[in-house]
Amino acid sequence: MELGYPYVHINFACSLDGKIAMPDGKPYKFSSFEDMVRVHKLRSEVDAILVGKNTIKNDDPKLTINPKYYNSDKIPKAIILDSKLELSKDYRVFNFNREVIIFTTVSEVKDIDGNIRYVSSKGNPLTIDFILKKSKELGIHKILVEGGKTVISNFLKSNLWDILTIYYSPILIGENGINFYGEGLLKLDDIKVENFSDGFLLTAVNVNKSQ
Repeated sequence: MELGYPYVHINFACSLDGKIAMPDGKPYKFSSFEDMVRVHKLRSEVDAILVGKNTIKNDDPKLTINPKYYNSDKIPKAIILDSKLELSKDYRVFNFNREVIIFTTVSEVKDIDGNIRYVSSKGNPLTIDFILKKSKELGIHKILVEGGKTVISNFLKSNLWDILTIYYSPILIGENGINFYGEGLLKLDDIKVENFSDGFLLTAVNVNKSQ
């Protein structure tokens, strides 16, 4: 049966106390070299990499596959959640020959601007259901969600994800660091934890994904 949603893999690295950024919101490189190899291999296996606007602002990521870690000619599409269209085009994510899809609530926006495609919810909130269904309509069948906190939390709470992988780095940030998950109880099923590099890798499969 053809499902209405793409396959969703949530992946990120954090400290042992579950922080994905420093207290001031600045990024910290939690991933070891081995974990970066794992991440860039994951990127080569998906159609698109999804992040929120704050990840672009804070990290300025390329969202590409770095041959330093994994060799691939593929350049996945980038999906950015930017409800109010706050991002300029000066960030590195826009500097590659691939489609960048921006989800926004702004109604008065053209559909295509060069290699940028805008998908508007016409003033309605950007729900995970809307984002995934529209992505599927655009031919995206597999998405790698990389952050940040709000995006990760909303995807986990939506129950529309398939697999979650977290690399725990052997450091502690402290209570003022940025948590990867917001408020609310969430129980994960089908969990595997394994030693990986100098930390450990948690894998959770969503056996009860909403169809």
